[in-house]
Amino acid sequence: MTGEYPALSRRLRDETGAIRRYVNIYVNGNEIRRLQGLATEVLPGGEVLIIQSVAGG
Repeated sequence: MTGEYPALSRRLRDETGAIRRYVNIYVNGNEIRRLQGLATEVLPGGEVLIIQSVAGG
């Protein structure tokens, strides 16, 4: 997923390689945590959205 972009990988994954809690990744409108996680296939022409959760109070 981010092999060519190590700085991006550090922002998206924790030290175990899992997606960070506050990062939401969608493929064609479906959250990858509800699909196959990082193994979710992205077909040519597919849409990928990476959204950082915002919290505060």
